[in-house]
Amino acid sequence: MKKNNIGLVKYAEMALKEKWGYVWGTYGQLLTRALYDQKLKQYPSVVGNYASFILSTWLNRKTADCVGLIKSYIWFNEATNKLKYNGKYDVTADMMYDRAKVKGKISTIPEVPGICLWFKGHIGIYIGKGWVIEAKGTKYGVVKTKLADGRWTHWLECPYIDYVKEEKPQEPAKELKEKEEVKVKEITVGVNDLSRVVNVVEIKAANGKGENFIRLRDLEGMFNIDIDYDEVKKQPILKDKKTKIFYKGKSMEINNIKFGGINHLAVKGIVELLIGKAEIKWDERTGEIEII
Repeated sequence: MKKNNIGLVKYAEMALKEKWGYVWGTYGQLLTRALYDQKLKQYPSVVGNYASFILSTWLNRKTADCVGLIKSYIWFNEATNKLKYNGKYDVTADMMYDRAKVKGKISTIPEVPGICLWFKGHIGIYIGKGWVIEAKGTKYGVVKTKLADGRWTHWLECPYIDYVKEEKPQEPAKELKEKEEVKVKEITVGVNDLSRVVNVVEIKAANGKGENFIRLRDLEGMFNIDIDYDEVKKQPILKDKKTKIFYKGKSMEINNIKFGGINHLAVKGIVELLIGKAEIKWDERTGEIEII
């Protein structure tokens, strides 16, 4: 399976946790004295200028340079737990930017963990939510920095890995509360419009042309109201007494949501469903049903 951006972020986080150091030309190997001597010979200035610091700080620890951190992920074989060099991907930070097919100015960076960040001569890994992990330099090693604090000019998708969406684990289903398992009394409402059913407490609704089912928690969302359940009286109660219900002819409006094709018996049934056996006062002229 080809490496991807999510894996790159996890690998960078591992390097951060393990406190990798920084040595030019390395890509996640253990910095032995032999490897140090090899890099010193290969890069006498950029390594030799920091000889004392490198030997006292990073020797016998894993190290990488900026692009080496990314190449380390690409070359790491999880099956063998070893790095396997591949010259095809042995590029500099600037070469990686040039070869990227998807890239843009830093002002247009998408919120995609694993996107790479670049300015001339340096590259890092965006891990999301405004944070970056980068092999910053010899005196820093692999560190976590704020995106806003960096000198980044552009972003890019690493051309050697896939970019996928992170799959978030599904939350476990909530246990049903006892009050949500109790079936409410059957009432006659005759309302086709209330047949959108998506929850737990079930109320049977007969409209003369068949049966629909509505559920108590669905009414909460549809009517923008707050319903509770009286465990003693075994009936739903309306917590917010400010709910306004209007009925005119064959239409009804509850908190600015209109329903058609219903009669006054349906109105009475729905009101009783929402507030129990509370008294109501209906103004035939305005159509307002006032909850007393």
